[in-house]
Amino acid sequence: MNKIILTFFLILLGFSLRAQELNKDIINQFEASNKDLVNNNFERALTGYQAIEKEGIVSQGLYTNIGTTYFKLNHLGKSLLYFEKGILIAPLDTELNFNKNKVLDKLDKTVSINNLTIDNKRTVFLNIANILSITLIVLMVLSCLLYFIYFKFQLPTNKLLNSTFFKFVFTVSFILILISLVIVKTYQSKTYGVNTANLTNLNLGPSPYSKVIDSLSEGYKAEVIKKYDNWFEIKDAQGRIGWVNSKEFEEIK
Repeated sequence: MNKIILTFFLILLGFSLRAQELNKDIINQFEASNKDLVNNNFERALTGYQAIEKEGIVSQGLYTNIGTTYFKLNHLGKSLLYFEKGILIAPLDTELNFNKNKVLDKLDKTVSINNLTIDNKRTVFLNIANILSITLIVLMVLSCLLYFIYFKFQLPTNKLLNSTFFKFVFTVSFILILISLVIVKTYQSKTYGVNTANLTNLNLGPSPYSKVIDSLSEGYKAEVIKKYDNWFEIKDAQGRIGWVNSKEFEEIK
């Protein structure tokens, strides 16, 4: 029995040491890639960052640096993709949002307008959720204050529970909670993607032989509706629906 426990402990210790060693290697690689980026060795910096990403590392700092490297290499679609990935982790990060806007300024005007329209819709969506949350908090504070008043002055709580104000607060709070949950669920269920190729066909169906609806320029952003084989069905800011190749259009995730 003692041998089994000892063996198990040694296995765990081995995993722990391996994880520490791996973590140290990743940090060293990240620092080396940062130096390459500063010294304008963009291709080598990108190779180093991609090696870190392949280890399953998800980091706004990593995504920021990959996006910056692609920007320096003038791969605007890829640059936007990684800045968007970083914003998904840290929506209020000023550096990421500033860098994203720099990319949008360099993109085709039609692409920028389309992308900003989608972002503005999401912003409005989130602002509504924030307003509902604040309203709910205010109502909860008022309810607590009312309870305190009744308790302080030793008033009968049955009158409070039967009061019109309490019923109103309870009903409105319940409705706001339901609406907030629906909004959050809808927001979380939406997935977006970016065209990382110079030009991508928007097809009527999931096939290169399907009718071409339009051509999407680099950096074009759209909502991903579903995936079929190597194709994404997407919906853009104008409500157009079509299919794009997943090798040229990549998900923000």
